[in-house]
Amino acid sequence: MAVDAPSLRDPRFLKAVIEIAVRGLPHAYRDAAAAAGDTVVIEVTGPAGGTWTLMRGAQRWTLQAGGPETATTRVQLTDQAAWKLLFNALPEGEVAAAVRVDGQPTLAAPLVRARSIIV
Repeated sequence: MAVDAPSLRDPRFLKAVIEIAVRGLPHAYRDAAAAAGDTVVIEVTGPAGGTWTLMRGAQRWTLQAGGPETATTRVQLTDQAAWKLLFNALPEGEVAAAVRVDGQPTLAAPLVRARSIIV
């Protein structure tokens, strides 16, 4: 880099980017059909990773850090795939290989369609 600044892909910065981006997921799930108490655990692996749980309440979805042992649906992807997916930089043809879903595929669909930035 010309100014010796670290890359935005540096885990220190990428972790913050991902943590901010997942805050939009309850809105992305607003129309997802699920029973109260259903959960979607999102596990982002890699040095900038983390785990978050979307839980369907009586009226809406909420997001919390961490994850339970069991979940209605569990989605796993790398930190590199997560930022690319949420910022519309992951080509549609690469999504299936980048995102692993255990549970109900219909509950992973809103995550795959979610975008944290609009240009």
